[in-house]
Amino acid sequence: MEQNLPATPGIEVAGLSAETAHAFAQTFSCLAGDVALVIDRSGLILGAARGEVAVRKGLLQGWEGLAWIEAVATDSREKVAAMLLELAAQGWARRREINFQADGEHALALACSGLRLGTQGISLVVGRDLHVTASLQQQLLQAQQQLEKGYWSARRRLVKGDAF
Repeated sequence: MEQNLPATPGIEVAGLSAETAHAFAQTFSCLAGDVALVIDRSGLILGAARGEVAVRKGLLQGWEGLAWIEAVATDSREKVAAMLLELAAQGWARRREINFQADGEHALALACSGLRLGTQGISLVVGRDLHVTASLQQQLLQAQQQLEKGYWSARRRLVKGDAF
C-alpha cells in the first residue's frame, strides 16, 4: 500500500544540538516505538533513545556519533542505505525490517520507518520490536503443524481400516 506523504514535511529542525536530538529521540521512543534515532543527512546518529526492550538487549550503547549503517547487522545495511536515499529524496522512508546488533550479533529485529524533519537533512527514524510478532507467528506455525500431523495420522488409520 503506497502512502501519499508530503515531499517536504513542515517541521524545521535546523542546528539541532546533541542534547536536543537525544531528548527528541527519547520522547519519540516513548510515544511511538521501541527505538528512536535522530540522524543527519549522511546517516550519522545524533541522538538515540530506547524503550524497555532495547534496554534489555543492551542496544544503543555508544551509538551517538556512529554511522547508522554501522549499528546494524550486515544483512540490513542495504536497507539502511535505501532508507537514507528515500529520506533525502522524498522526505520519508517506508517501513523496513532492520536487524540491529549488539556485541556483533543480531540482537533485535525492528520495523523501522523514517521522516525528514525539514530541509536541513535531520531525520527521525522510529523502530518497533518485531519479537512479539515473530513469537506469535511461531506459535501459529506450531499449531498448524500439529493440525496437519493429526490429520495425516487420522487419514492413515482410516486407510488401514482402523476405527477412530
